[in-house]
Amino acid sequence: MTIELARERVVAINEAAWEFWRFHANSSEDWTRAYRARRGLRGLQAGYAPEGWARLVGRMRGRGYSADELVAAGLAFRTEKGQIGDAFRDRLVLPYRDAQGAIIGFTARRTPTTDDVDDAPAKYLNTPSTAAFDKSRDLYGIDPAAARRIRAGVRVAFAEGALDVEAIRRTGADVVPLS
Repeated sequence: MTIELARERVVAINEAAWEFWRFHANSSEDWTRAYRARRGLRGLQAGYAPEGWARLVGRMRGRGYSADELVAAGLAFRTEKGQIGDAFRDRLVLPYRDAQGAIIGFTARRTPTTDDVDDAPAKYLNTPSTAAFDKSRDLYGIDPAAARRIRAGVRVAFAEGALDVEAIRRTGADVVPLS
C-alpha cells in the first residue's frame, strides 16, 4: 500500500529520525566521527544510521508512526513479503534542509570499509521523492543562513556532494556552497 503524506507530516517524521540518528552518532558502534575527522570535518553535525534491519523502524513505530508513513517518507522500504526495513543502515547521515530550516530529506554515505568491495551498496543514498523532498529540485546546503547570504548577494558555488559542501564551508571562502 502506498499512501500520500502531507509535507508537514514528512518533516515531522524526518525530525524524529534525525533525533534517533544524532543519538546513535554518540554510540560505540559509530564510525562516522573518525571518518569526519579524516576528511577535515570535525564538528560537523552528522547522524549515524546504525546497522540492523529495522532499528529506526522499531523506534519510529514506538513513537506512533505507521509503517506506511515511514515508507512514504522514504525512511523505510517494504519487502515483497510485507516486512519493513530501514532504508539507511550503517551510514553517515546528513539532513537536507529548506530555506526555513525544516528537515526535508537526507543524504547518507555508506561505511568507507566497503569502498573497495565490488558488490557494496551504493556509496550515497538520498531520500526518494516525497511530499517534502525532490532531489532534482532541492539542494544540499540551503538553510536559513545560506538563504540570507544568497539574498545579500554572496556568490553560490556548486559542489559534487554534501561532504564537499561541508568542506568548502570550512575554508572560509565568501561563497555559499550547494550540491
